[in-house]
Amino acid sequence: RPATAEEFGHDLQAAQRANGLKPDAMAITRVGDTGRTAILASGAPGGPPSAAGDSRQPRPPGPPTDNRTSPITPPISPPPPPRGDSGQSDFAEATNILRGMQAHTEPQVAKAPPPAVPGKSTGPKGPKALLGRSATKKNRLMIAGAIAVVLLLVIGGVVIAMSQDDNKHNQATSQPRTQAPVQWKPITNARTARDATATTQSDGTIWIFGGIGSDGSVTARHEGYDPAIDEWKGGDDLPVPVQRAAAVTWQGNPVVLGGWKTTGTKPAATDQVWRVINSHWVELPRLLQPRAAAAAAVVGDRIVVTGGVDADGALLNTTEIFDGNTWTLGAPIPTPRQLLAAATDGKLVYAVGGASGSTDSAAVEAYDPAAKSWSTLPPLQRPRSDLGVAIADGRLVAVGGLSGGETLKSVSVFDLTAKVWDALPDMSTARHGMAVAAVEKTVYAIGGSTGPADQRVVSSAEALTLPARKIQPASQWRSLPDAKTPRLMMAWTVLNDKIWVISGLLNGTVLNTVESYDPRSGAWETGPPLPVALHHAAAATYRGEVVVLGGATENIADASNKVFALRGNNWVELPPLGHPRAAPAAAVVGDKLVVVGGQNAKQVVPQTEVFDGTSWKDSADMPTPREHLAAVSDGTYVYVVGGRFLSADKNSAAFERYDPASGTWTKLVDMPTPRGSYGATYIDGRVVAVGGEEPTRVLAVVESYDIADGKWSTLTPMPTARHGEAVATVGRTIYVIGGANRPSHEGGTATVEALDFS
Repeated sequence: RPATAEEFGHDLQAAQRANGLKPDAMAITRVGDTGRTAILASGAPGGPPSAAGDSRQPRPPGPPTDNRTSPITPPISPPPPPRGDSGQSDFAEATNILRGMQAHTEPQVAKAPPPAVPGKSTGPKGPKALLGRSATKKNRLMIAGAIAVVLLLVIGGVVIAMSQDDNKHNQATSQPRTQAPVQWKPITNARTARDATATTQSDGTIWIFGGIGSDGSVTARHEGYDPAIDEWKGGDDLPVPVQRAAAVTWQGNPVVLGGWKTTGTKPAATDQVWRVINSHWVELPRLLQPRAAAAAAVVGDRIVVTGGVDADGALLNTTEIFDGNTWTLGAPIPTPRQLLAAATDGKLVYAVGGASGSTDSAAVEAYDPAAKSWSTLPPLQRPRSDLGVAIADGRLVAVGGLSGGETLKSVSVFDLTAKVWDALPDMSTARHGMAVAAVEKTVYAIGGSTGPADQRVVSSAEALTLPARKIQPASQWRSLPDAKTPRLMMAWTVLNDKIWVISGLLNGTVLNTVESYDPRSGAWETGPPLPVALHHAAAATYRGEVVVLGGATENIADASNKVFALRGNNWVELPPLGHPRAAPAAAVVGDKLVVVGGQNAKQVVPQTEVFDGTSWKDSADMPTPREHLAAVSDGTYVYVVGGRFLSADKNSAAFERYDPASGTWTKLVDMPTPRGSYGATYIDGRVVAVGGEEPTRVLAVVESYDIADGKWSTLTPMPTARHGEAVATVGRTIYVIGGANRPSHEGGTATVEALDFS
């Protein structure tokens, strides 16, 4: 109970903070020199107490947060405080209610008043006693009224907060967590409405040159947009007005190439090349031939220009290369076209879309200046011309354009590593002939035409910040030096970026050996052997320790309930499982170690067990009980995939998700290939299942489940088909270690292979 009104006021504010409420604007202050404490209503003179004046006892420290595996001690309840004087009783009932509200958020330590001195009154002393009984009674009534008002506010706030928390919890447990939607956002409009412009990005500024204005005239305007401050600035006009020119940044300066200039009343393709130096235009060596509606990009110190049309309007298949002195011919583009777009990743020039005659193209081709050759890539999802492209964050983004006479607002994205196209959110405005460029991970679309041809030219501009890119797997696996010990049916986990491989089988012998692999150095180290030899055990990293669970010492039908943790350089025994199990799977979410599946006495173990650091408790049974399964964690859920029903000819494709927070299971989309006796791992939002066993063969198949998309896909198969192997992720690489290259328990191998993601 508080000793003073000031302390009670602090308790009121603490209760509001603890329940997620903004503390009421009360001021607790001394009144004159009387020694009394008054509670002033909101808006009354006197500010809130400073931290230095806070008379509350500090809260007890929270539980330790180290990673050692140790029992969690229950909270200690404070003894009831002794009864105080009558002044304290004014606040007793309210304080008890307040502390009852706070009890579910954090522990409170009761503050006992100092013991009374025998023979002395415990009533008010000094000036406080001069208030008299009437004043004291009046003061108590005022305080009680204030308490009642504040309590109503606090209780109401708590009810609302609890209701909101319940709603949030229900939403969180009923649907997957998702990120905020990605969408285009408006930016400051361009100063000039125009389309058919040339665009490049230099030092974070998007520069736009020439084009066709809203009055249909060709312009020489030169303007720049600075995304950092969302403002436009001007530059010297081009020496010659042009439309459908190309632009690049070469040696730090914008360069404008070709395009149509107006001669009399007709457009004429030009071969002129202009460069901005010290804010002024200088002419560079001319192209080998006039060309307009072409595309250009820079690789190293070379400018590459390709496609477009010549002075007579004929399609060009020629590619020109500028080395700083002269233009030379490169390899011709495989698909001649105009109104195409180009971008570079620093190694290749990507030529995208365009038109030949009246037909829009979906062609995507890459030019390698070093090899002087073109390669064909997967086509656009939809043919389009007069589009814009940019490369950001390892992705080629194709924006807007024309397709079959329709002005597009759709946006496609090509992952340069995975070589696959996907869709991005549509622009808010369909447009073609616009300026498109990227600054860091944001793509900008500026101006263009919203109608057919060059009609309805606009100045509007918008930007899309790309969603986080998923790293993509390499097209091939890498072979690494063999492990120290061939084995299968082992337990494995990752700790401190090392893969720990524990126990298992070798030529019918049960192992207790422990080895760790450091992918960075490629070194293997021997660890302390397990106290008992095991096979078909599971392992996980829990509180910074390697933990091994279940398994069997001999016959798999006689499962173990033992749990061991590697503490320092010694194995210690933790509380045993409630259900012995061999061939189970385990994963960790937060401070909970979850074990699922397995078999014992020739029966599948259906119970889910959860370890909290002190004891194991049963949770909801797995919907599809099975063994020889795999489990991974994304930090929120445990994903359990595949397995079998006590026989290699009864493999399962079941895929289920366990939520430790609610103790519930959710069924997900089945894995494409039913299998058991294999490994799985988590990498960048994906569950990857590797290998497996069927009655007469072992598998090399690798399948990946994208948690955000809810879809399975097939990855490059392992070079070495196997089952009973260790599968683990370190950094951006999946490692597969050991296993057996034949069905059953024969053919143990030490083979190590890796699949890199980038």
